[in-house]
Amino acid sequence: MKYLATNMVTTSDFNSAPIMLSDLQAAVPSIVATEAHSSRSDKYGFISTMDILLGLRDRFAITKAMQSRVRKDGTRQAFTKHMVRLRARNVPGVQELGGIFPELVLINSHDGSGSYQLYAGLFRLVCTNGMVVCSEEYGRVKLRHNASAVGEVIDASYTVVERANRAIENAGQWSRIETSRDERMAFAEAVHALRFEPGTDAAKAIPADRLLAPRRMADSRDDLWSVVNRVQENAIKGGLVGFGPVRNGRRGRMSTARAVTGVDQDVKLNRAIWAFGEKLAALHG
Repeated sequence: MKYLATNMVTTSDFNSAPIMLSDLQAAVPSIVATEAHSSRSDKYGFISTMDILLGLRDRFAITKAMQSRVRKDGTRQAFTKHMVRLRARNVPGVQELGGIFPELVLINSHDGSGSYQLYAGLFRLVCTNGMVVCSEEYGRVKLRHNASAVGEVIDASYTVVERANRAIENAGQWSRIETSRDERMAFAEAVHALRFEPGTDAAKAIPADRLLAPRRMADSRDDLWSVVNRVQENAIKGGLVGFGPVRNGRRGRMSTARAVTGVDQDVKLNRAIWAFGEKLAALHG
């Protein structure tokens, strides 16, 4: 089974109307599944994503939902892996850090392709990407599919998003750490190696330092928080253009980095970027 680009519904402006549960039916049908895929045995505990969202809707609003597309076995499309991001209602953002909000990142599937997972997340309004916080101390929950787990999941959701506020404190500390050129390049090279498969046209055409290019004046500073944000945005959002090596006096093929739209790649990259940031911050004591 191979997972391709995702279906997605998203809102980048939390001041506008958040995503309604009724919006999910067409865009991300796996979220509204009422039973597991037929390939699952009776021992497989179905955890309804919709029941969880209904249980959280009074305190959380959906800001993004996406699911994987399946190339083979089309019967799995309505049961495949999906991700939902939710933000606590009536929680003001931290404007001095670029307008960031704590979020809850929920990942589930109904076809056996993954366990139920909860992560703390940060959403930065100015770039609308969202970063998944990987440090265990900020909160991560991973559960086996168990039919009685819905209540446990809802309780864990409140705990995880509350801990995301501690990640905002960390971001404030990073904003006071000035990075050197060597540190910035090492950071960009580590992310580049994860984002682009070595040897591919994109990897050759788009050098690591392109990930450091600011997309707005506010991100041009060299403190760690600014560096993390612009590397993350360039890696996730795509749009970077470059040319492959010159051959026989002719410029190489042009390549454009695509946006990351796969659930697994989105989470993997975001967690890695946060982890790299933590390691760099640790070097500064």
